[in-house]
Amino acid sequence: MPITLREVVTKALKNGIKQLANIVDPLFTWDVDHDEVLPELIKLSLCCTLPDPEHRPNMNEVLSSLVKLQTTLS
Repeated sequence: MPITLREVVTKALKNGIKQLANIVDPLFTWDVDHDEVLPELIKLSLCCTLPDPEHRPNMNEVLSSLVKLQTTLS
């Protein structure tokens, strides 16, 4: 049975930061604080790709989450 991209990302998230770093573009991770921001960004992306659209966050919720992540970097 084929594995979905969502399943690959979920598995990497469960296996820690090194696994996450292996599945994203290295240029993206080079400029990001892996230990704090990357897992949260991945979790947000998983929420945005939930199979049932009714369970996905709206754009205001996504923006709010991204702003919180941005303040983490500051």
